[in-house]
Amino acid sequence: MAFARPTIQGTLPVLGSFAKTSAAILLDNSFSMDISDAWGNRFNQAKNICKNVLNSFKDGDEGAIISIADLSKHSNISKHGSQEQNINLTRNLSFLKESLSNISISLNSANLKDGLSLASSVLESSFNINKEIYIVTDAQNNVFQRALADSSKINLENTTIYFIPIGANRSKQVANYSVDSINLISRIFQQGKPVEIEAFIKNNSESDVKGLALSMFFNEERVAQRSLDLLPNETKSIFISAPTRDIGSINAYLEIEGDALDLDNKRYFSFIVPEMPKVALIGDSESTKYLTFALAHKQSLEASANISIFEPKDASRIDFNSFDMVIIASGPLQTSDYSRLKQYVSSGGGLLLFADPRTDEEVNKNGMQELGFNFIGARTYSSQDPARFLKVDKNHQLFEGMFKEKDIEKQTIESPNIYKAIIFQGEQEIIEIPGGSFLSENKIADGKILYFAVSPSFAFSSFPVTGLFPALLYRSSYYLPSFESYGNSYLVGSPISYILPSKYANNSSFKILDPSQVEFFVQAANLPTGSVLSLENTNQVGNFTVLTPENKPISTFSINTDASESVLISQSDENIKKYIREFVKEPRLEVIDASADIQKSIKRVRTGTELWQLFVALALLAALVEMIVAKVSKAELQS
Repeated sequence: MAFARPTIQGTLPVLGSFAKTSAAILLDNSFSMDISDAWGNRFNQAKNICKNVLNSFKDGDEGAIISIADLSKHSNISKHGSQEQNINLTRNLSFLKESLSNISISLNSANLKDGLSLASSVLESSFNINKEIYIVTDAQNNVFQRALADSSKINLENTTIYFIPIGANRSKQVANYSVDSINLISRIFQQGKPVEIEAFIKNNSESDVKGLALSMFFNEERVAQRSLDLLPNETKSIFISAPTRDIGSINAYLEIEGDALDLDNKRYFSFIVPEMPKVALIGDSESTKYLTFALAHKQSLEASANISIFEPKDASRIDFNSFDMVIIASGPLQTSDYSRLKQYVSSGGGLLLFADPRTDEEVNKNGMQELGFNFIGARTYSSQDPARFLKVDKNHQLFEGMFKEKDIEKQTIESPNIYKAIIFQGEQEIIEIPGGSFLSENKIADGKILYFAVSPSFAFSSFPVTGLFPALLYRSSYYLPSFESYGNSYLVGSPISYILPSKYANNSSFKILDPSQVEFFVQAANLPTGSVLSLENTNQVGNFTVLTPENKPISTFSINTDASESVLISQSDENIKKYIREFVKEPRLEVIDASADIQKSIKRVRTGTELWQLFVALALLAALVEMIVAKVSKAELQS
């Protein structure tokens, strides 16, 4: 009977305070706890419950406070690089209460499973009979789903778990709206040109919302605003755009109006508007004439590129890496020139090529093949019936913003009259003509190459006098040098490994400008794919800029909160028990009502769970008495 470990409900004298207790208190300090209901602020409710647990401690009891939304604070990195636990049980009640008062709201999500593992490790050192774990949380779905992602189970044998979900009207969903995610539609960023964003806004409530205001900010200036209606629990996509006035790193965010939880009303994104690109233009005077005019003068007659012109014979002496883009208008080129161009593109450079009848045919074929383009053939078309565009990939980034989204398929692009073409095929066909590609693209590592199948003069076509000619050149000068990882977003609290283009592989360290405009340096690990920056301390939301030691911005990224924190509904007691059993092996679990007298609830559970210990003691005592009686009886018989 004793070893069946029986329990009873109710309070018996002596048992409630007989055994000394070791307790680990797991406090959920994720930002979803920072809302208020009929009982006040939920985080304050949780802290008061933890205080009541501490006040139930008797002489000899010991405890530890664990904040499960920032578990990294409970460990240190050893000199060998491993994590070491820095939290231990203590009988100092004043210290425990002070530790509790010092816990603040974290931007991270709660990590219940790792918190339980840490609590188990802390309790292993205890010799007390009673071992207890208290979990004080709002019991959001994400508290459990993160734990359920790992199929392993925690062994908490001989440990009682007290689960205390806080909040008034737990079964009712709190009205809350959130900016769940952002998709940066634009990929070519130019001063004065619109930047388009797709935002996903969610109504985390059971009621409609009308006229919810959404604002977009660039460098703390409101640049656009829209309003939207949402059905209950609906997530809606909405597009918003605005032009940029500044050059350099743009710190941007979307924000909706205040509600129950303010910390999820803002979501950050960032990008870089580059300075005027530096372009190396290689070719003779005939082939560079129209290119120079198109790049040096936009419609506003304002220069759009800083151009340096070189003769083809000087190509071997050009330091390609000092330019954002290289344009080959005409040759002749040498085999070694193609090899150097490939190396330049691989390290993140942009290359624009035109059909080149002046370079030796075999040298050109082999060189283009080295750059990833296959020779299709030379084509000649009738002067009475010249070739024209058959198909245009209007969704390519080169045409971004040139068409209205609704009418994109109906709108046409002006085609030149094409009389000759030297056709090479890249990985992606952008514009098709009879016989192959007029414009195609290939990518090598971090760099991009565009190839036009005609020359930039009138020798092959009327391309130089079409409106498409300056438009494509202008956009190419921003598209080709661009680094495609602008706008990456990471979850707060997660370690980051950020890969920069291989053109910066020679840099040993980079400067990081954080959202508070504080600078710090990070040593880079140089790999063949580029420089890798590793960041561990990512507990700050906002936009970060990566700069060279010379203060040149080369990339940006953003850190945002977990959207799952925005769903402010608590799991039922039945679901809590079901989920806990899925990642804790045979748990001794009690769910306690936060509105009840916590100390009485604990005492009642302790009485039941300690009853088996009494039966063990009684069984041993009965066996001892039986042995004594048998011994005395035997002695009397012998006498």
